[in-house]
Amino acid sequence: QFVGENVIDHTPQGEKISVYAGNAFDLVGDRKRTEYRIDMARREIDETFEITVTNRKSEAADVDVTEHLYRGQNWQLVGPSDPFHTV
Repeated sequence: QFVGENVIDHTPQGEKISVYAGNAFDLVGDRKRTEYRIDMARREIDETFEITVTNRKSEAADVDVTEHLYRGQNWQLVGPSDPFHTV
């Protein structure tokens, strides 16, 4: 059964790529900011986010959650509730 296609542009050898394979309607993700504090004197922003993934399937599923840290170059992840790795 043909379910779709995607195009991969020129990619250097050894580089990682992402291929969009469609939406998983039975896996649901939610992201909300639960805290926000800005200190103009120290030029700092503290934010707390909650990311929840719900599996509505009857079998287990592996899920990768990617969070793009977009607030500048000098950031620090403090107090994560779950193990993580950076790419």
